[in-house]
Amino acid sequence: MRPLSSLELSSDKITFKKNELAERAGRATFTLVVNNISTELVAVKLKTTSPGTFIVQNNNFVLQPGDNHGVDIELAPTKDVDEDPASVRLKQKFLVTAATVTSDRSLTSRDWADMDQGQIQSQKLPIKEAVLPERILTMTAAWDEEEEMTVKATLLSGSEVDTLVVHPAATLHQVRGSLEVRLSTDFTYKLVTASGEILHDTADHMCFAHLMQLGITESFVDHDAPPTATVSSLTRDSAKRATLCIAVLLPLLLCMLLGATQPLDTCAHANKNNMLCMLLSPWY
Repeated sequence: MRPLSSLELSSDKITFKKNELAERAGRATFTLVVNNISTELVAVKLKTTSPGTFIVQNNNFVLQPGDNHGVDIELAPTKDVDEDPASVRLKQKFLVTAATVTSDRSLTSRDWADMDQGQIQSQKLPIKEAVLPERILTMTAAWDEEEEMTVKATLLSGSEVDTLVVHPAATLHQVRGSLEVRLSTDFTYKLVTASGEILHDTADHMCFAHLMQLGITESFVDHDAPPTATVSSLTRDSAKRATLCIAVLLPLLLCMLLGATQPLDTCAHANKNNMLCMLLSPWY
């Protein structure tokens, strides 16, 4: 086959947005515009490596000189639940074939098969993820009163674009996915922390709270610990009374010890100047 020379295509690849490629239900559509830039009638046919992956309407037609035609390529629903839809779709390709003809009648599969391969022009079109304008979002997070995590996404201009309330154990992948669903699909988003650290896809499995360096604290009651003493005015008064009792009872105890060798009343009358007896005299 020869290179495509009679036609001009609107794109050299078939592109879909990232979220569209990942959607199992499909339905997203890419329109390829085919232009006849020659002075002759040109028969055109589109083929794909995986017909079940795409739905293509009017893929076989004839263009008048200078005419153009839009071909809608739609993503079909995926049937294999064990494979990643995006990976499956990105492996596929399209082939645009063209040949100059003398009639405006569309060619059949037999016509194409019987045609001299040297007369057929072709161009392969890969399936690619669409390259979208990028927006940088500064991510901040904090705990709310109900112990949920409030996440805010802010543009570099300072404009807040979204606020999420997520589970404390939410991963970066879950936060990123929530933003992609809620925000415009006309952009790609690069997430960074307030300190400027880029949150790469390789960290998607990590806890978002950990990446935001949020402290997680939990309190508990230790029933085995001794009760904490509370100092009050009543306690202070009791301490004073205990000190006074000790000051009074200590001499009495000393005198009782002395009484083991001398009667207590003898001590009181025999030695009026004795300091201990003077202290104890009010108690008799």
